[in-house]
Amino acid sequence: MCAKRRRFAVAILVTTAFVPAAQAQRPGQGRSFAQWDKIQISVTAKLAPNLYILQGSPDLDTNHPDAAGGRVAVLFGPDGILMVDSQDEELHEKVLKTIRTFSSAPIRILVNSHIHSDHTGGDPFFAKQGALIFSREELRDEMLHPPRRGNATPAPAPDPAGVPVVTYPLARRVLPL
Repeated sequence: MCAKRRRFAVAILVTTAFVPAAQAQRPGQGRSFAQWDKIQISVTAKLAPNLYILQGSPDLDTNHPDAAGGRVAVLFGPDGILMVDSQDEELHEKVLKTIRTFSSAPIRILVNSHIHSDHTGGDPFFAKQGALIFSREELRDEMLHPPRRGNATPAPAPDPAGVPVVTYPLARRVLPL
């Protein structure tokens, strides 16, 4: 593996480690959430000169009191931007606007940490901007074939633009470098 690809693989692993997986119900998932216009996306952590964490406003979502929706990791450099997660569908423009405060580089890669819509909702928007979406094989399969919940009707088909195009298997064991 060439050095550039090895650095890229390490970057994906490092950035996904900083985006915690939320397990609680989230806005738009089984309940109404009418405060989208009040949510502001901001940089909440600068982990390195080119690695930032973005998140939504605190105290607007009782299921996520620290920040509405999920978190987004943004790694940027001269070749473009690698994002981990894309926030809610209703917030994609705010996420992009926040990213543009520190980088005008193209968003090249978007990695999904897990299936919740506060982590994958903005995927179609960013894919249409040119991002290549990566995910675990199981996440892509669940996007394409969402499970039924009780007697509920099946979930609507996803926007094809937001379906990951590159998949990788779930790591069984992490080996030291």
